[in-house]
Amino acid sequence: MSTWKKRARSAMLKLRNAKRGETESILSAVGQGINPNTVRREVQALAFLDDLRKSDPAISRRLRVSSFGTIELLARWSSFDPRGAAEEARKVASKEHSLKSLKSALQSAMERHSVPTRLGFLQGIEPSVRSQICRILGGNLAPLKRSEKALGRAPIDFFYQLTQPGTADKCVAVLVVGPYRYVGQYSKRRQEELWRAMGLAWAFDHVVVVLPERRSLIEYQRWLAEYAFASPARTAEEENTARMRRPSVHVIGIN
Repeated sequence: MSTWKKRARSAMLKLRNAKRGETESILSAVGQGINPNTVRREVQALAFLDDLRKSDPAISRRLRVSSFGTIELLARWSSFDPRGAAEEARKVASKEHSLKSLKSALQSAMERHSVPTRLGFLQGIEPSVRSQICRILGGNLAPLKRSEKALGRAPIDFFYQLTQPGTADKCVAVLVVGPYRYVGQYSKRRQEELWRAMGLAWAFDHVVVVLPERRSLIEYQRWLAEYAFASPARTAEEENTARMRRPSVHVIGIN
């Protein structure tokens, strides 16, 4: 059994007896340094294989050597079109698909079934995000092209140049949390997302965290207020220095 399948099986067994709120910690423990979301996708991929083994054992056996990337795409397809996914699984087993062609076919299927995509979601919220950032920071925002290689593939959803009268132009990096189907997921990811934003604040002038779920806005802002300034300066001089070094991180919700 491949490594990802072993990890996914272990997670599935532990999650069966998990109590409320334990999912993220279990995924983190099983992953041993791997992002919990990756482990979650591995679990979904293995669940797809388990279902396929019951409905079509022959195809399931032929997919044993397929990569995780291939099985994950089939699992995603199955989430909105089980019959279509089963047909594509047969094509994969017959070597009629490469990973690239399967991705293309999945994209076409999502469009036919009107399945929301993250790209479409981001395009829809961008005007609101830009408007709110302008109100918070002042000045004008213009989209910036960014080199994924130069940024080390930093997880940035929007990247802007901020122009303000009398000051040098600044860079604004925007991170969008989710969107998640379950509201509780925003609370579970709060520390991870905000520490990520704090880290990016060392590289960019301003970092903005966007929450599609406004009910989580207050708890994110409270966390930021508490941890961003966790080491208060003891003298006036130290306080001034600390203020200059504090990261410019903001949290906004979608209107």
